[in-house]
Amino acid sequence: MNGSNQTIQVVSRPDGAECIFSRGTTQLAKVVTPGPVVVPRDRRPIDVVCTIEGYSDARTVMHSTAADGSPLVHLASAAAPAPIYMRFAVSTVVNKIFGARPTYETVLTVDLESVSSAGPAGAAPSSLPPWSAAIAETFVPKRPTAWKARTILRADKSSTDRCGTGGVVYSFVLVDNRITVEREGQRVFEVPVPWDGGIRQTYKAGNDLTLEMAGNVRSRDLEVTDAIRYCQWRLISE
Repeated sequence: MNGSNQTIQVVSRPDGAECIFSRGTTQLAKVVTPGPVVVPRDRRPIDVVCTIEGYSDARTVMHSTAADGSPLVHLASAAAPAPIYMRFAVSTVVNKIFGARPTYETVLTVDLESVSSAGPAGAAPSSLPPWSAAIAETFVPKRPTAWKARTILRADKSSTDRCGTGGVVYSFVLVDNRITVEREGQRVFEVPVPWDGGIRQTYKAGNDLTLEMAGNVRSRDLEVTDAIRYCQWRLISE
């Protein structure tokens, strides 16, 4: 992981998915799982789309951190409010005055959901490009999808003496592109979900605890951050 590039091991369930890594409109790399991919390190996030015949496309966003584990500062304009993760002790003094080396997670695991490959009888194959189909899909009512996940502390990105080990249970219900989230049985927020599944939401947990949940709802790759106590937990589906 030295230098300007980084190797990421990509795993999918099932194997054999083609995953494309891009930043904005630029394609960075492509790999068939399982396998490694080399991407240029940068402060900006990487969008990942994995496809395999007979399964829905899986999308996720990889965010970079400093090599010391502190979140990278994304400088905001004076007119824009600073995101909550800038409070991480000003991310180790602005990542040691702009000298932080961006890194991404070294392993990416993607779960793809099986779908029926057969359409309605007599239906012609769609000629729409994939991005058009993905956008159009957001307007189609869907059955509710519900799951639960438990927090696991990321010790490499947390002050372990103040954060505990995790074990908090969150419940999720996704229906018609709106996600409702409960923490230990108490509703904490309900927000719309964009077509790519990415969310970043601040919410209250109790009287004096402010948390942020960020990641991808559709791939269920989510994390919870407590910027005040310098804690970060990964949500693992049960």
